[in-house]
Amino acid sequence: MALTDDQRAKVALYIRMSLGAGLLGIGYGYYLQVMDRVEMTGWLHFEFAVRGIIIGAIFWALQIFVINGPKGERLKAMPYGPKVLIKTIGYLVVIEIGFLIGEIIFDLDDVLTYLSK
Repeated sequence: MALTDDQRAKVALYIRMSLGAGLLGIGYGYYLQVMDRVEMTGWLHFEFAVRGIIIGAIFWALQIFVINGPKGERLKAMPYGPKVLIKTIGYLVVIEIGFLIGEIIFDLDDVLTYLSK
């Protein structure tokens, strides 16, 4: 699939924003530390950063290539309410998929134990 100049520029932005999402992942880890749910270690910094990057990458791919891409024409033509509802559900699914991928990468034993029940 050839990228247009506009999409090529968006891909560069997409990469930067995904890396920025890693910082948000670390911030989420610090939030959990403040709430006394986790003690931040060097490994957890890395883990939360990778999870943030995964979620950011999936989020921006959805935004750039589906919602604002050629496949998003029907979504753009919808009234405001249904458009917001569909995008909200899509973003929620993206975040949950990102958390699931992060769980599989970092806590595979827990995932396999859960699936074997």
